Amino acid sequence: LFGAIFFVSVGMMVDVSLIVEYIVPILCIIVVIMLGQAILSTGAFLISGQTMKTAMQCSFSLTQSGEFAFILATLGTSLHVTSDFLYPIVVAVSVFTTFTTPYLIRLAVPAYNTLERVLPAKWIAKMESHAAENDEEQETDEMHLLWRTEFKRFFLIILINSVLCVAIIKLRSEERRVGKECRS
Repeated sequence: LFGAIFFVSVGMMVDVSLIVEYIVPILCIIVVIMLGQAILSTGAFLISGQTMKTAMQCSFSLTQSGEFAFILATLGTSLHVTSDFLYPIVVAVSVFTTFTTPYLIRLAVPAYNTLERVLPAKWIAKMESHAAENDEEQETDEMHLLWRTEFKRFFLIILINSVLCVAIIKLRSEERRVGKECRS
């Protein structure tokens, strides 16, 4: 419900005449955001040990400027920190990138397939081996032991807190019962 209300209100904020007037800056910002997010976040996912396909799928889903841009644009305009022409540009860019994100998510696998054909096989093998090494490092016995230990600790804390809560509730109800008996 709130999503629908949000997007209807955003659609009402878009002024088509201002979009036509500022079409060049809008298109430039859209290209910079989409390409920048796709390239930089793909690199970050690759560095973190993901496969190229997973990295591209994740990064293509992050190619929007988001709703937070509205808040910043509104705040900047209301505090007179930014000029008034910036607000419709930010709104148009945010609306466009928000609505194109599902299509970009769908294009992630074909883009990966194209990149796989274009890039040298050595590069792809190196990226995939880095992801495999990272997976092997994460599945060590030490890590399993650490998780078991943390789970036991967490369970013990929950158990102690539950016993204390039950004891406090029992004492409180006993205190109320004794108070009622004394009054009568």
